Amino acid sequence: MDKTVFRNSFERKQSLERRLLGVQKKLARGSSYLINFEFKLRKQLDEVHREEELLWFQKSRMEAICDGDRNTRHFHLSTIIRHKHNRIEALKDDLGNWVWNEGDVKRLVMDYFESIFSGPVTNICLDGVVTGSFPELPMAETEKLDMNYTVTEVQFALNQMSP
Repeated sequence: MDKTVFRNSFERKQSLERRLLGVQKKLARGSSYLINFEFKLRKQLDEVHREEELLWFQKSRMEAICDGDRNTRHFHLSTIIRHKHNRIEALKDDLGNWVWNEGDVKRLVMDYFESIFSGPVTNICLDGVVTGSFPELPMAETEKLDMNYTVTEVQFALNQMSP
């Protein structure tokens, strides 16, 4: 970072602030001819503030590039902790026994979802459902819903989903 650029910007800012303060004091005493001059000084001061902000941003980026991101370790550790917290390490089976083996946990999950989504639909609670309020599907559409699906169809449907 060029120190002279930063120093010049800092000195320019101080000079503008002093001049603006002097103009505002004269305006407070009733000198209205300085209103346009005050406006120009404010505009220049705003520009200096933008330059100063840019300089500080550039300096912080330069330090991050030179020194590396010092928060990397923090973010890495927080990710590991979150991963461990979200990980399912054990589940209870139908008998109430804890299943710890990773392969057995996967099998337990697969069996559970297969039991939910396969076989005939039973034990559906229709309490509160108003009959006749939904249009009935034609028999051809109902038969399509009962058809088996292919791996290609599943992959196609999954690829259409947003990430």
